[in-house]
Amino acid sequence: MNLSKHKEFMRIALELAVHGNPTPNPYVGCVIVKDGKIISKGYHKKCGEAHAEIDALSNLKNKMKRDYMQRLNGSTFYITLEPCTHYGRTPPCVDKIIEAKPKEVVIAMFDPNPLVKGKGIKKLKDTGIKVTLGILEDEARELNKFYIKYIATNMPYVIMKSAVTKNWKISWGDGKNKQISSKESMVFAHELRNKVDAILIGVNTVLRDNPFLTTRLNSLKAQTKNPIRVILDSRLSIPLDANVFNNTLKDKNVIIFAGKHAQHNKKMIKKKDILRKKGVKIFVCKDEKINIKKAIYALGKMGISSVLIEGGARINTSAIKAKIVDEIYFVVAPFEVHDKPCLNVFAEKVKFGYKKVSVNKMGKDFLVNIIPKY
Repeated sequence: MNLSKHKEFMRIALELAVHGNPTPNPYVGCVIVKDGKIISKGYHKKCGEAHAEIDALSNLKNKMKRDYMQRLNGSTFYITLEPCTHYGRTPPCVDKIIEAKPKEVVIAMFDPNPLVKGKGIKKLKDTGIKVTLGILEDEARELNKFYIKYIATNMPYVIMKSAVTKNWKISWGDGKNKQISSKESMVFAHELRNKVDAILIGVNTVLRDNPFLTTRLNSLKAQTKNPIRVILDSRLSIPLDANVFNNTLKDKNVIIFAGKHAQHNKKMIKKKDILRKKGVKIFVCKDEKINIKKAIYALGKMGISSVLIEGGARINTSAIKAKIVDEIYFVVAPFEVHDKPCLNVFAEKVKFGYKKVSVNKMGKDFLVNIIPKY
């Protein structure tokens, strides 16, 4: 099959993959082709459930009932990530692929996981199956950028997102919690929340805006989830009735990082007990101030592979200075705010270079995407 056809079918596999919500596992899609036609498709829907290859095989089996193995003989598998060879939450996929007796397996990229990398491809080749690697690799790597960083460093991929005015203000001068961004930009913000494992803010954002930090998307969206809510609160000053603790939320995933005061102060100890009874996880740091880099590292140790920072000026500044931000989104509204005391996007001057910058129109706003270079 020629390169253009390989790309065509791999693109379909990539489009399938994004429908899943498998974190901390990678996004994977699979397309099975026979005689130039797609005979089955699948994707990894959720961590612990069937991988993409197994999903595609099961879909074909359910459709054909009897002779599905014969139909697979001589087929071509298109997979966005190297098939696994180890027993984890599910059995290895590569063995099931080999049982299907395909003539070729086309793979977008190696799996960076040391348990897998190169082993799946070697096993396929050792059984005489042709393997083609690197089709739409850049797209596959972009799709799994969270997974790639987490596997390599045990640190989450960190995105910083801020809605700003043309003169880089993140609030109105009257102190009221009024929306800066357009409707289209708000949808984008919630799509980002839906992709990440956790969302992080400082307690000042809670005190000023009292956000829910939930994902609110159109009900037609197949897979939606609320990210884990993470609050940096050195003096444990968060109100007990804050919206992040809303009792109507099905998930109670809230994590608070507090300063060392919370270990000894009687009022804070009492507050900790109340919050823990609400299901809140509280981590008391060794210092008075919270080191954001250490907090991010701690989240990684909890299995959190991606974090969205939606904080205010201080959190944004701390994150950039700590060099933990992998990607930045500025949603720039087409107006300026000059009333005092409107807040800047950063609390002080920060310096960083960039590997990549793109600007796109989003409703009335502009979306500026930056990959920083430190």
